[in-house]
Amino acid sequence: MKLRFSYMAGGLILGGLILMYSQVLGKSLPEDIAGSVVALRGKATAALPGSAPRPLSLKSPVFVRDIIQTGRARLQLMFKDNTLITLGRNSEMVIQEYLWKSGSRDSAMHTRVKAGSFRIMGGAITREAPENFTTQTPAATIGIRGSMYAGLVRGNSLSVVFQGGRGIFVSNGQGRVNIDIPGFGTRVEDPQQAPETPEKFNEESLQEIEGDLALLDTGEEGEQSPGSEGEGESLAADEGESGESGLLSSVPDSPDPLESPIPTDIDLTTDTLPASGIWIYKGKLTSNIGEIIDETIAVYINWENRRVMIIENDPDLGYGSSQGFAIGEISKDGKITISRIMGSGVWEDMGTVEAMTGSGTGSAEGLDYGTIQMVLEGYDINVQDQSDPSKQRFWSDTLAAVVYDKAEGPGLPDTITLNGFFLGVGEDMADPNTGRTAFMNSDATDFQITIDRVSGTLIGSMAGEDWFNPSNDMDNISLGGDKTKSVYISDDKMAAVIGGSLSISASTAGLKPHGNFMVSSAEAPLSQYTTWGYWEIAYEEPGSNEDYHVHVPGAFWIAGEQTPVSKVSQLIADSTTPDGVYTGKARGVRFNSSSQMSQLTNGKTQLTIKFDTSVSNPVSGFIKFDQKNLAVESIPGDVFSDGSGFKGTVSTAGSSRVRGAFFGSDAQAIGGNFAADMPDGYSYQGIFAGNQ
Repeated sequence: MKLRFSYMAGGLILGGLILMYSQVLGKSLPEDIAGSVVALRGKATAALPGSAPRPLSLKSPVFVRDIIQTGRARLQLMFKDNTLITLGRNSEMVIQEYLWKSGSRDSAMHTRVKAGSFRIMGGAITREAPENFTTQTPAATIGIRGSMYAGLVRGNSLSVVFQGGRGIFVSNGQGRVNIDIPGFGTRVEDPQQAPETPEKFNEESLQEIEGDLALLDTGEEGEQSPGSEGEGESLAADEGESGESGLLSSVPDSPDPLESPIPTDIDLTTDTLPASGIWIYKGKLTSNIGEIIDETIAVYINWENRRVMIIENDPDLGYGSSQGFAIGEISKDGKITISRIMGSGVWEDMGTVEAMTGSGTGSAEGLDYGTIQMVLEGYDINVQDQSDPSKQRFWSDTLAAVVYDKAEGPGLPDTITLNGFFLGVGEDMADPNTGRTAFMNSDATDFQITIDRVSGTLIGSMAGEDWFNPSNDMDNISLGGDKTKSVYISDDKMAAVIGGSLSISASTAGLKPHGNFMVSSAEAPLSQYTTWGYWEIAYEEPGSNEDYHVHVPGAFWIAGEQTPVSKVSQLIADSTTPDGVYTGKARGVRFNSSSQMSQLTNGKTQLTIKFDTSVSNPVSGFIKFDQKNLAVESIPGDVFSDGSGFKGTVSTAGSSRVRGAFFGSDAQAIGGNFAADMPDGYSYQGIFAGNQ
């Protein structure tokens, strides 16, 4: 997913900001805006040396050399490189130096916390020039390398805890300690004493630091509320109305809705914690270990079941699937735990297929959980040879994101069951063009997902056989489980771990430890009443010990709430039922014995279903792609009298099959899978859907 954060700090917008503040303060200000206020509880100020304090409000810019004082307020700042700093009450921080130039080793950020509590999550500067990123305190200096940490300064003493990432160091003239285990920290009594040996902080110590960093408490003295802010907020509001918004809300003339991380129509100032609805955050990943990445991430939070799903899409892959995704949950105090990271891709420098694995921690903060900061870590593992440590690659990333959009939750009922179809092309990883498998099911009940919307989990199963070799069965495959194995955000945002085994020529093939998952697609639905997505499994074929991989883009699933068979039977029995004309989309792949599997493009479905078991051609129409038009035909009885679905074949195919079922309360939609070996030498396989 390569969306963009756009931080516009030049031209008319920067000029407008400087002119506005020059008029307010009665003097000129330097053109070195460093960041902006993204969350504020109470009344805080900033002041340049020799200038009177100015009130801060949402979207207020902060400048290099600014002295930030919170008093009884708490605030959060986001800087141009995505660094996030949270300050608690009675805190004072100076932005001593800030210079951000993408790709430059001259980039630098040096801050000094004189008093109070703070949390810092390093942004891109910690990747480009980690040696130039420090936080000074009266007792010691903290260095960071793409990490997140929190601290408390009282007088000349410092307590600091490492919260995730690659690591930090704490040093003064008396000594230095390195900390690279999350939850461990150190104390420095005064600048004349060396930092203590790092130890795991207990809950009391953590609360002493963290308790004053929460931005979500209500009813505080001096608390701002919408419409009652001070002079700075009024200026920010006027600025937005004039079309020249602040640093974090700049919108070009023809706006890409994802350019602005804080759209002007999103209210981050409400006091009520979310209890329902789905919030979507957009943010950037930056590497903690020096890798060059340009990934944009979407984070989905369902506030009813407090489940979290992170999705990374990579358009360069060409098929819009989720290259990487994560599942987790958020606590009532905003702490995020990512229990599992999954997905697949290709190592550009090694040419091998990888499976992702990992976990993460972080928090949602700001007024009404408006921002997210997180550290994600794990390994990319060679799918073919998963046991070789030399073929595993460690990664560590930081994520900063802000709320972008809000949607209603899925609502009742609390539990739903989806049925549907799947298709999965598998390849011998050592010889992809030989001995392919193509697992698919014939009946919608063979692919079933039961969703618990309250807990945000799903559980299910899939069973089918190999199109090329029916002796190969998927007969013991499980989907999902508890919160560490599945996530449900909405009917089109879900994911699960795949477990179990296959039967290959009467022998059992267990799945490998990594690379087994299903996930909904980030693309548009194929029809109104169905959800679709991708799945992958990795296994070793018994006997030959060949490494097989069923994978994107040749592994699809489509499911929905199936029309009750009794209702379809009624439609068949009623002689006045009109023909159903279903139009929609399709996804598929093609391959032959001498070429790599390739994606079919621009798939369309148009099928006419006659609700009459005796007509000569009850299922007709086409499943069409840019590369091939697959004409569908049928014989009497191919619309099943028991209401369970329908079938057909592809005309002129050497061998083929089409299987489908009805979805919606009144058969408003169809969905299914298909396979066809055509005279052109290619095998065409995929899924389809359509609405009436």
